[in-house]
Amino acid sequence: MAVRVGLVGVEQHVPHVFAGIDESDEIELAAVAQAGARADELADKYGARVYDDHAAMFANEELDVAAVCLVPAEQGRVVVAALQAGLHVTADKPLMIEQDKLNETAALVRQNPQLKVGQLFTLRGSPGYAKLHEIVRGGAIGDVVQSYGLRSAMEKRETRAPWFFDERLSGGPIPDLLIHDIDALRWISGLEFTHVLAREANFARPDDPHYRNAGQLFFLQERNATAIMEHHRLVSPAFAGMDCRMKVVGTDGQAEVTATGEVLLFNGDHAGEVTPLPAARNVFADFALKACSGREPLVDTASALQSMQVALTSRVAADSDTLVAIPRL
Repeated sequence: MAVRVGLVGVEQHVPHVFAGIDESDEIELAAVAQAGARADELADKYGARVYDDHAAMFANEELDVAAVCLVPAEQGRVVVAALQAGLHVTADKPLMIEQDKLNETAALVRQNPQLKVGQLFTLRGSPGYAKLHEIVRGGAIGDVVQSYGLRSAMEKRETRAPWFFDERLSGGPIPDLLIHDIDALRWISGLEFTHVLAREANFARPDDPHYRNAGQLFFLQERNATAIMEHHRLVSPAFAGMDCRMKVVGTDGQAEVTATGEVLLFNGDHAGEVTPLPAARNVFADFALKACSGREPLVDTASALQSMQVALTSRVAADSDTLVAIPRL
Protein backbone atom coordinates (compact mmCIF):
# COMPACT_ATOMS: atom_id res chain seq x y z
CA MET A 1 0.00 0.00 0.00
CA ALA A 2 1.10 3.56 -0.71
CA VAL A 3 2.26 5.86 2.04
CA ARG A 4 -0.63 8.23 2.68
CA VAL A 5 0.44 11.86 3.15
CA GLY A 6 -1.60 14.71 4.59
CA LEU A 7 -0.22 18.11 3.55
CA VAL A 8 -0.76 21.18 5.73
CA GLY A 9 0.04 24.47 4.01
CA VAL A 10 1.66 25.34 0.69
CA GLU A 11 4.38 27.82 1.69
CA GLN A 12 8.10 28.01 0.82
CA HIS A 13 9.56 24.61 -0.16
CA VAL A 14 6.29 22.78 -0.80
CA PRO A 15 7.47 22.08 -4.40
CA HIS A 16 10.02 19.69 -2.87
CA VAL A 17 7.13 17.77 -1.29
CA PHE A 18 5.26 17.62 -4.59
CA ALA A 19 8.42 16.49 -6.40
CA GLY A 20 8.86 13.66 -3.90
CA ILE A 21 5.26 12.54 -4.35
CA ASP A 22 5.50 12.75 -8.13
CA GLU A 23 8.69 10.68 -8.32
CA SER A 24 7.34 7.75 -6.32
CA ASP A 25 4.33 5.56 -7.00
CA GLU A 26 4.60 4.45 -3.36
CA ILE A 27 3.52 7.86 -2.00
CA GLU A 28 -0.02 9.23 -2.22
CA LEU A 29 -1.17 12.76 -1.41
CA ALA A 30 -4.37 11.71 0.35
CA ALA A 31 -5.50 15.06 1.76
CA VAL A 32 -4.56 18.72 2.05
CA ALA A 33 -5.44 21.34 4.63
CA GLN A 34 -4.95 25.09 4.74
CA ALA A 35 -4.01 25.14 1.06
CA GLY A 36 -5.81 28.39 0.24
CA ALA A 37 -6.18 29.17 -3.45
CA ARG A 38 -4.29 25.99 -4.41
CA ALA A 39 -6.79 23.61 -2.82
CA ASP A 40 -8.81 22.94 -5.97
CA GLU A 41 -5.67 22.49 -8.06
CA LEU A 42 -4.32 19.86 -5.66
CA ALA A 43 -7.67 18.10 -5.45
CA ASP A 44 -7.79 17.87 -9.25
CA LYS A 45 -4.19 16.75 -9.72
CA TYR A 46 -3.84 14.28 -6.87
CA GLY A 47 -7.42 13.41 -5.94
CA ALA A 48 -6.67 14.75 -2.48
CA ARG A 49 -9.52 15.56 -0.14
CA VAL A 50 -9.54 19.17 1.01
CA TYR A 51 -9.89 20.41 4.59
CA ASP A 52 -10.02 23.88 6.05
CA ASP A 53 -7.79 23.00 9.00
CA HIS A 54 -5.29 20.34 10.02
CA ALA A 55 -7.27 19.14 13.05
CA ALA A 56 -10.18 17.99 10.91
CA MET A 57 -7.84 16.31 8.46
CA PHE A 58 -5.96 14.43 11.20
CA ALA A 59 -9.27 13.35 12.76
CA ASN A 60 -10.95 12.12 9.58
CA GLU A 61 -8.16 10.70 7.41
CA GLU A 62 -6.15 7.49 7.77
CA LEU A 63 -2.72 9.04 7.23
CA ASP A 64 0.84 7.82 7.66
CA VAL A 65 2.80 11.06 7.32
CA ALA A 66 2.00 14.72 7.88
CA ALA A 67 3.93 17.19 5.71
CA VAL A 68 3.83 20.74 7.09
CA CYS A 69 4.65 23.75 4.89
CA LEU A 70 3.20 26.73 6.74
CA VAL A 71 4.48 30.11 7.84
CA PRO A 72 7.19 29.12 10.38
CA ALA A 73 5.39 30.74 13.31
CA GLU A 74 2.44 28.40 12.67
CA GLN A 75 4.34 25.15 12.23
CA GLY A 76 5.16 24.21 15.82
CA ARG A 77 1.59 23.61 16.95
CA VAL A 78 0.84 21.54 13.83
CA VAL A 79 3.95 19.40 14.27
CA VAL A 80 2.88 18.71 17.86
CA ALA A 81 -0.70 17.95 16.77
CA ALA A 82 0.54 15.53 14.11
CA LEU A 83 2.62 13.61 16.65
CA GLN A 84 -0.32 13.55 19.06
CA ALA A 85 -2.38 12.07 16.23
CA GLY A 86 0.18 9.26 15.89
CA LEU A 87 1.71 10.42 12.61
CA HIS A 88 5.26 10.70 11.39
CA VAL A 89 5.81 14.35 10.53
CA THR A 90 8.24 16.29 8.41
CA ALA A 91 8.14 20.02 7.86
CA ASP A 92 9.74 22.81 5.95
CA LYS A 93 12.55 24.52 7.79
CA PRO A 94 12.40 25.89 10.37
CA LEU A 95 10.44 23.08 11.98
CA MET A 96 9.30 25.65 14.55
CA ILE A 97 10.55 28.93 15.99
CA GLU A 98 9.51 28.54 19.65
CA GLN A 99 11.75 26.77 22.16
CA ASP A 100 8.76 25.52 24.13
CA LYS A 101 7.33 23.80 21.03
CA LEU A 102 10.69 22.20 20.32
CA ASN A 103 10.85 20.93 23.88
CA GLU A 104 7.30 19.58 23.58
CA THR A 105 8.16 17.86 20.31
CA ALA A 106 11.26 16.25 21.83
CA ALA A 107 9.18 15.03 24.78
CA LEU A 108 6.55 13.49 22.48
CA VAL A 109 9.25 11.67 20.51
CA ARG A 110 10.75 10.28 23.71
CA GLN A 111 7.28 9.03 24.69
CA ASN A 112 6.61 7.63 21.21
CA PRO A 113 9.98 6.52 19.78
CA GLN A 114 8.30 4.77 16.87
CA LEU A 115 7.32 8.18 15.46
CA LYS A 116 9.83 10.05 13.32
CA VAL A 117 10.29 13.78 12.80
CA GLY A 118 12.08 15.35 9.84
CA GLN A 119 12.83 18.69 8.23
CA LEU A 120 13.32 19.54 4.57
CA PHE A 121 17.10 19.76 4.90
CA THR A 122 17.57 19.55 1.15
CA LEU A 123 21.36 19.89 1.33
CA ARG A 124 21.54 16.28 2.51
CA GLY A 125 20.12 15.27 -0.86
CA SER A 126 22.31 17.70 -2.84
CA PRO A 127 25.08 16.01 -4.88
CA GLY A 128 27.81 18.43 -3.78
CA TYR A 129 27.08 18.34 -0.07
CA ALA A 130 26.54 14.58 -0.14
CA LYS A 131 29.98 14.19 -1.72
CA LEU A 132 31.52 16.47 0.91
CA HIS A 133 29.91 14.27 3.56
CA GLU A 134 31.42 11.18 1.93
CA ILE A 135 34.88 12.76 1.77
CA VAL A 136 34.97 14.09 5.32
CA ARG A 137 33.30 11.14 7.05
CA GLY A 138 35.49 8.78 5.03
CA GLY A 139 38.61 10.29 6.60
CA ALA A 140 40.13 11.74 3.43
CA ILE A 141 41.12 14.98 5.18
CA GLY A 142 41.87 13.55 8.62
CA ASP A 143 40.33 14.99 11.75
CA VAL A 144 38.13 18.06 11.29
CA VAL A 145 39.83 21.22 12.56
CA GLN A 146 37.77 24.14 11.27
CA SER A 147 34.91 24.78 8.86
CA TYR A 148 33.20 27.60 7.01
CA GLY A 149 29.68 27.90 5.67
CA LEU A 150 27.97 30.68 3.71
CA ARG A 151 24.32 30.93 2.72
CA SER A 152 23.35 34.16 1.00
CA ALA A 153 20.83 35.34 -1.54
CA MET A 154 19.13 38.34 -3.05
CA GLU A 155 16.35 39.79 -0.95
CA LYS A 156 13.64 39.50 -3.65
CA ARG A 157 11.20 41.53 -1.57
CA GLU A 158 8.95 42.03 -4.57
CA THR A 159 8.30 38.31 -5.01
CA ARG A 160 8.39 36.95 -1.45
CA ALA A 161 5.49 36.89 0.98
CA PRO A 162 5.61 39.71 3.58
CA TRP A 163 5.95 37.26 6.50
CA PHE A 164 9.35 36.26 5.16
CA PHE A 165 10.81 39.60 6.25
CA ASP A 166 9.32 39.63 9.76
CA GLU A 167 11.34 37.58 12.25
CA ARG A 168 8.28 37.25 14.48
CA LEU A 169 6.76 35.09 11.74
CA SER A 170 9.79 33.62 9.97
CA GLY A 171 12.07 33.16 12.96
CA GLY A 172 14.67 35.35 11.28
CA PRO A 173 17.53 34.39 8.95
CA ILE A 174 19.30 31.95 11.28
CA PRO A 175 16.38 29.49 11.77
CA ASP A 176 14.93 30.13 8.33
CA LEU A 177 18.05 30.30 6.16
CA LEU A 178 21.32 29.36 7.86
CA ILE A 179 19.76 26.29 9.47
CA HIS A 180 20.51 24.50 6.19
CA ASP A 181 24.25 24.89 6.78
CA ILE A 182 24.00 24.26 10.50
CA ASP A 183 22.47 20.88 9.78
CA ALA A 184 24.76 20.14 6.84
CA LEU A 185 27.91 20.76 8.86
CA ARG A 186 26.68 18.63 11.78
CA TRP A 187 26.03 15.85 9.25
CA ILE A 188 29.25 16.30 7.30
CA SER A 189 31.65 16.70 10.23
CA GLY A 190 29.98 14.30 12.67
CA LEU A 191 30.69 16.85 15.40
CA GLU A 192 28.16 18.56 17.61
CA PHE A 193 28.13 22.31 18.18
CA THR A 194 28.68 23.08 21.87
CA HIS A 195 28.71 26.92 22.07
CA VAL A 196 27.85 29.83 19.78
CA LEU A 197 28.64 33.54 19.55
CA ALA A 198 26.60 35.47 16.98
CA ARG A 199 25.95 38.93 15.60
CA GLU A 200 23.11 39.96 13.29
CA ALA A 201 22.22 43.36 11.88
CA ASN A 202 19.82 45.25 9.64
CA PHE A 203 21.69 47.08 6.89
CA ALA A 204 18.71 47.84 4.66
CA ARG A 205 15.71 48.98 6.72
CA PRO A 206 16.82 50.58 9.99
CA ASP A 207 13.24 51.63 10.75
CA ASP A 208 12.09 47.98 10.88
CA PRO A 209 12.93 46.38 14.25
CA HIS A 210 11.83 42.91 13.09
CA TYR A 211 14.15 42.55 10.10
CA ARG A 212 17.72 41.25 9.83
CA ASN A 213 19.63 40.77 6.61
CA ALA A 214 23.19 39.86 7.61
CA GLY A 215 24.92 37.86 10.31
CA GLN A 216 28.01 35.93 11.34
CA LEU A 217 28.25 33.08 13.82
CA PHE A 218 31.23 31.49 15.55
CA PHE A 219 30.77 27.95 16.83
CA LEU A 220 32.77 25.80 19.19
CA GLN A 221 32.47 22.10 18.35
CA GLU A 222 33.44 18.83 19.90
CA ARG A 223 37.13 17.79 19.81
CA ASN A 224 38.30 21.44 19.83
CA ALA A 225 37.05 22.08 16.29
CA THR A 226 35.54 25.46 15.35
CA ALA A 227 33.27 26.78 12.61
CA ILE A 228 32.31 30.15 11.18
CA MET A 229 29.01 30.59 9.37
CA GLU A 230 27.60 33.61 7.59
CA HIS A 231 24.28 34.62 6.09
CA HIS A 232 23.12 37.70 4.22
CA ARG A 233 20.53 38.85 1.72
CA LEU A 234 22.85 41.27 -0.04
CA VAL A 235 23.88 39.21 -3.07
CA SER A 236 24.19 41.42 -6.13
CA PRO A 237 21.94 40.63 -9.12
CA ALA A 238 25.18 40.45 -11.11
CA PHE A 239 26.04 37.25 -9.24
CA ALA A 240 23.01 35.63 -10.90
CA GLY A 241 21.84 33.46 -8.03
CA MET A 242 22.51 32.45 -4.47
CA ASP A 243 26.05 32.46 -3.07
CA CYS A 244 26.40 29.33 -0.94
CA ARG A 245 29.64 27.56 -0.04
CA MET A 246 31.11 25.20 2.53
CA LYS A 247 34.73 24.34 3.34
CA VAL A 248 36.10 21.84 5.85
CA VAL A 249 39.78 21.83 6.85
CA GLY A 250 41.27 18.75 8.46
CA THR A 251 44.61 17.57 9.78
CA ASP A 252 45.43 15.92 6.42
CA GLY A 253 43.79 18.17 3.83
CA GLN A 254 40.73 20.23 2.97
CA ALA A 255 37.54 19.84 0.95
CA GLU A 256 34.85 22.26 -0.15
CA VAL A 257 31.68 22.83 -2.14
CA THR A 258 31.98 25.94 -4.29
CA ALA A 259 29.28 28.50 -5.09
CA THR A 260 28.78 26.82 -8.46
CA GLY A 261 28.46 23.32 -7.01
CA GLU A 262 31.88 21.83 -7.73
CA VAL A 263 33.52 19.73 -5.03
CA LEU A 264 37.25 20.32 -4.50
CA LEU A 265 39.59 18.09 -2.52
CA PHE A 266 43.21 18.76 -1.62
CA ASN A 267 45.12 16.08 0.26
CA GLY A 268 48.13 13.83 -0.25
CA ASP A 269 46.39 11.86 -3.00
CA HIS A 270 44.26 14.42 -4.84
CA ALA A 271 44.41 18.08 -5.85
CA GLY A 272 41.39 19.66 -7.52
CA GLU A 273 37.83 18.81 -8.51
CA VAL A 274 36.23 15.52 -7.48
CA THR A 275 33.89 13.69 -9.87
CA PRO A 276 31.50 12.02 -10.31
CA LEU A 277 29.02 13.31 -7.76
CA PRO A 278 26.20 11.18 -6.36
CA ALA A 279 22.70 11.53 -7.74
CA ALA A 280 20.35 14.06 -6.14
CA ARG A 281 17.92 12.65 -3.57
CA ASN A 282 14.54 14.01 -2.55
CA VAL A 283 14.61 14.19 1.24
CA PHE A 284 10.81 14.27 1.53
CA ALA A 285 10.33 11.05 -0.44
CA ASP A 286 13.19 9.47 1.48
CA PHE A 287 11.59 10.43 4.79
CA ALA A 288 8.08 9.26 3.89
CA LEU A 289 9.17 5.87 2.59
CA LYS A 290 11.75 5.07 5.26
CA ALA A 291 9.77 6.34 8.24
CA CYS A 292 6.84 4.14 7.31
CA SER A 293 9.00 1.06 6.82
CA GLY A 294 10.87 1.39 10.10
CA ARG A 295 14.13 2.52 8.51
CA GLU A 296 16.19 5.59 9.40
CA PRO A 297 15.55 8.50 7.00
CA LEU A 298 18.36 10.57 5.54
CA VAL A 299 17.13 13.38 7.81
CA ASP A 300 16.71 11.50 11.06
CA THR A 301 14.70 12.62 14.09
CA ALA A 302 17.69 13.39 16.30
CA SER A 303 19.20 15.60 13.59
CA ALA A 304 15.93 17.38 12.84
CA LEU A 305 15.54 18.29 16.51
CA GLN A 306 19.15 19.07 17.41
CA SER A 307 19.80 21.19 14.31
CA MET A 308 16.68 23.14 15.24
CA GLN A 309 18.04 23.53 18.78
CA VAL A 310 21.34 24.89 17.44
CA ALA A 311 19.51 27.42 15.27
CA LEU A 312 17.24 28.64 18.08
CA THR A 313 20.19 28.92 20.48
CA SER A 314 22.14 30.84 17.83
CA ARG A 315 19.28 33.32 17.61
CA VAL A 316 19.45 33.77 21.39
CA ALA A 317 23.21 34.36 21.10
CA ALA A 318 22.67 36.99 18.42
CA ASP A 319 20.10 38.77 20.56
CA SER A 320 22.24 38.64 23.72
CA ASP A 321 25.64 39.30 22.11
CA THR A 322 27.22 36.67 24.38
CA LEU A 323 28.72 33.20 24.02
CA VAL A 324 25.90 30.73 24.71
CA ALA A 325 26.09 27.02 25.47
CA ILE A 326 23.95 24.89 23.14
CA PRO A 327 21.72 22.37 24.98
CA ARG A 328 21.44 18.77 23.80
CA LEU A 329 17.89 17.57 23.35
